[in-house]
Amino acid sequence: MLAFLDPYRDGAFSEEHAKWKKSMNNVFKTLLNTYIPPKHNVVYLDAESGETSKTLENVECNCYVANNNASVVHKLKQNHKLTVECGSVDDCLTKVWRTVPFQAAYFDSCSASPENILKIFRAFFQRHFNTKIPIVIGYTITGRDTKGRSHLDRIQTVLSELHKIVERLQMKQLHVADLSGFGDIKWLHDGIFTDFFVFEPLVDEQHVQNEIEVLKAQQAQVEHEQLELKQQLERTVQKLETQNKTPAHIVPLKQCQSCGTTDTSVATKYCPPCYFKVNAQNAKKRYRTSKIRASKLHSETLTTETLTTEIKTHNEEAPPPYHA
Repeated sequence: MLAFLDPYRDGAFSEEHAKWKKSMNNVFKTLLNTYIPPKHNVVYLDAESGETSKTLENVECNCYVANNNASVVHKLKQNHKLTVECGSVDDCLTKVWRTVPFQAAYFDSCSASPENILKIFRAFFQRHFNTKIPIVIGYTITGRDTKGRSHLDRIQTVLSELHKIVERLQMKQLHVADLSGFGDIKWLHDGIFTDFFVFEPLVDEQHVQNEIEVLKAQQAQVEHEQLELKQQLERTVQKLETQNKTPAHIVPLKQCQSCGTTDTSVATKYCPPCYFKVNAQNAKKRYRTSKIRASKLHSETLTTETLTTEIKTHNEEAPPPYHA
């Protein structure tokens, strides 16, 4: 998996080291799932076993792999859905994939030289990036340096170059080892060191302030609408309460002329109880009046008949009229 050669062979390291390499692949997978949106392009190095490709099978990214060994390239193409090129990764990045807009990379090479790592970095970053979303970058550096430089010196050389790249991109650099959730991971094993970084977009303070002002205006508008709805609800409740006390179809209210209570259930001058009571009283009055009238009429009829009889009897008993 070296940038220029490929000395790594499956089984060359211990089982414990293989587990550590797998944990680094899982870190890369976690970073892709966390920071890189789906369908973006990712480049990394892989060996004949395709362990990194297996780890990234369910990641929704377009995967690009470079390897110097033609037989390894053939097996990777045969076993995985990848874009695989035969050649050093820096050559592929500079020539074959020169216009591919990558958003993440994991250069898990077997080089001890920081110059080799930086050559790959320069080839990777010589392209247009979408700086509105994060960029994930990882690398591996071994402990067998021919110039005798310590791990710390070589790592510092790599970090210095990354800092320049971040400044050029106008982004913010996050060290993954310092992020929450990665504190218990061992980044050094058997003299091999792996490190990851996330480049995040810089926060524009003026833009943030503008966004805050917009949110405040939206909140004020919502509060105003809520107040209007509350007032409208209160008016509706008052209206309904008034309607329940005074039905709109009987206006104005009428007072019973008998008992004085107000009842609008009937359009008369009496409330329902008094209405029937007064009607009953009026019926009794009319009955008594008609009875008196009938009795009086009967008496008058009897008197007339008596007078008629008396006149008739008198005429019969009277002497014949006098004629001169």
